Amino acid sequence: MSMVSYAQNFEDIMLWRALKHIKHGFYIDVGAQDPLIDSVSKVFYEQGWRGVHVEPTQQYADKLRKARPGETIMQVAVSNQPGSIVLYEFADTGLSTANRDIALRHKTTGFVCTEAEVQLITLDEVFNQVVTDEVHWLKIDVEGLEKSVLESWTADDIRPWILVIESTKPNTQEESYQEWEFLVLQKGYQFAYFDGLNRFYISNEHLELGNFFKIAPNIFDGFALSGYASHPFTRHLNHQIVELNASLQQAEHTHRAQLDAMRASTSWRITRPIRLLKRFFERLNSAKVEWRVGAEIRHRLINFICYLSKVVLDNRVLRYGFIRILAKHPKLKSKIRNRLFALTKRNDLIGLDLKHQSVNQFYSVKAAKIFSDLKKATAKRGAE
Repeated sequence: MSMVSYAQNFEDIMLWRALKHIKHGFYIDVGAQDPLIDSVSKVFYEQGWRGVHVEPTQQYADKLRKARPGETIMQVAVSNQPGSIVLYEFADTGLSTANRDIALRHKTTGFVCTEAEVQLITLDEVFNQVVTDEVHWLKIDVEGLEKSVLESWTADDIRPWILVIESTKPNTQEESYQEWEFLVLQKGYQFAYFDGLNRFYISNEHLELGNFFKIAPNIFDGFALSGYASHPFTRHLNHQIVELNASLQQAEHTHRAQLDAMRASTSWRITRPIRLLKRFFERLNSAKVEWRVGAEIRHRLINFICYLSKVVLDNRVLRYGFIRILAKHPKLKSKIRNRLFALTKRNDLIGLDLKHQSVNQFYSVKAAKIFSDLKKATAKRGAE
């Protein structure tokens, strides 16, 4: 099945490859961060899975609550000690940590830090939020505090099938799993895969899943990039999207300015009655309801059209265009002609046809005089 990867390092692809046969599974994400960007759980949520998110920062906890209805969001930090801890938050990043040394290192590289006190709970207490018999995967991404989290896991009644644990020091390729891996192995898990950032472990009860971790994500996994992950694979594409959006906005602004200028022009205002009548006639014709409406409605429509027609016909500029429009609707032209004569008793409106109209009806007095002089001069030259 084709799917979209949202995770930073294709963790979701590896997990889905092993667990896609599970319908409506369950997960626990410790250090969940954003519900979309770099999210490991997003693709599972889209497939009907649900889970528990542990996220101590206010920013991302609020995002999770808004984006993930039906899931449990715990705004706490996980540790082997009760009480509270100072969290060093780096907004709009996944670098927030309770490790002071790591926070100082981030600040020296230019990141802005704020401090917040958050409650501490154990991993056992997180497991108490589980409302199912099985947890299919557990991810731990706590920026250097992996050992403390694993030490807070003492219960044996909940055993996630697969563990995904960040195993390098933040923003480096230096591995740190030696500090805590023994705790995982003692729990009855086997190492299965290292993706350059995380280590994957499989419980002894489900070692058959190890076959899915022999190779890295590849073309046969049939997935596409979401464009939201922070990895560099979509950086060029995202840059192109930004440029295209900017070009589109500029084109829209130019088009709107041209449209506003046209609508503000004198000719546009003068020809407005013709456009209204033309639009009305087109609607009547396309809907084939010109003469299907009731007698009373038809009577009112004709009177209204006649009123507008009289206004247009009294205008030298608009008269010619109006008659050309009526020429395309002979039935309506006949109705208007008869009704106008009944209402106005004006013989000059009976024809409503180009061949019956004098040129003087379409030109100003000055233009008509010039045309008349030209006509006389032409006739005189022909006589000579």
